[in-house]
Amino acid sequence: MRIAILTAYASEAEFLKLHLEAERYECHLFRSEQDLYKTALHCPFELLLLGRMAEEMNFVEILTRIRANLPVALPVLVCTDREVTPEVLCLLNAGVDNTLCRPITPGILISRVSAILGRIYPTVQNIPEESFGEYRFDHYEQGVFISGNFIGLTRKQYDFALLLFRNMSRPVSISHIREVVWNQKAALVSRTIDSHASMIRTKLNLRPRNGYILSSVYRYGYILERVSALGMTAGRHGYPG
Repeated sequence: MRIAILTAYASEAEFLKLHLEAERYECHLFRSEQDLYKTALHCPFELLLLGRMAEEMNFVEILTRIRANLPVALPVLVCTDREVTPEVLCLLNAGVDNTLCRPITPGILISRVSAILGRIYPTVQNIPEESFGEYRFDHYEQGVFISGNFIGLTRKQYDFALLLFRNMSRPVSISHIREVVWNQKAALVSRTIDSHASMIRTKLNLRPRNGYILSSVYRYGYILERVSALGMTAGRHGYPG
């Protein structure tokens, strides 16, 4: 999992990076919003950790700019000086996923980060099957039943499709796809992921006429959405439907 850490203070950045990397998270440090925006366009992140900024900066204003400048909404964890203040309440209302009250301990940091990422990117469960509407994923048979009809998939196709369904209506980054489906953090030829997405779209009939749209998200990854939730608006992420 790739985590962006935005803070103006080197000591805080190193503390957060040290303990997160000890848990095998991939951390990238930024001291300015502009550097974060430039990097995130080409190398997306799964979480943003927002630390101390310049005295005159307002967290709500920073968050508003982050939401406006990044290609998709990142989950955001903000480090604050008090548990409950008007500013914290404003942050939560503005879309922050959670806050960390200083002084931050390594244990609280890891548990809070794990909770957010676990909720947004659920791990494989030790159960025989999972159902999403008319799609039933059979973990033992490594295939999908669609309205009772079995569709066989390769292991990579199966893992990729399951990841998309578990994140319905939420963009999934290329880096997360690479890590979950291919079990690697190194760069993977984009054509490999694209060809698997195309095959999944075809085999599982993920087309608007069948109630679903599997789209590419520019410079980020893929998103699976239900047509009913979109109001029949196909192709808004780059896939014509």
